[in-house]
Amino acid sequence: MRVLKTVLASLVLLLTAAALSSLCIAQTASTGALAGTVTDPTGAVVAGANVTATNEATAESRSVVSGSDGTYRKLKSSGKTFSLKLGR
Repeated sequence: MRVLKTVLASLVLLLTAAALSSLCIAQTASTGALAGTVTDPTGAVVAGANVTATNEATAESRSVVSGSDGTYRKLKSSGKTFSLKLGR
């Protein structure tokens, strides 16, 4: 009887974990991150560049400024296709 309770408890725990993991996947599937490094034609990094990402489906735009190492990262971007615009 004790073994049966342990097996049932393990099964319930496993099913709960499986159900919760699918919820997590569903929440992250529609969002992502855009990241990169801005460089000039010679390959040197460009600090302080304005990077604007526009969602082509919704026309929603988000902007960030590249860091001292030329990198940028924009979290929680939704959509699949973006256009990027760089400026000073």
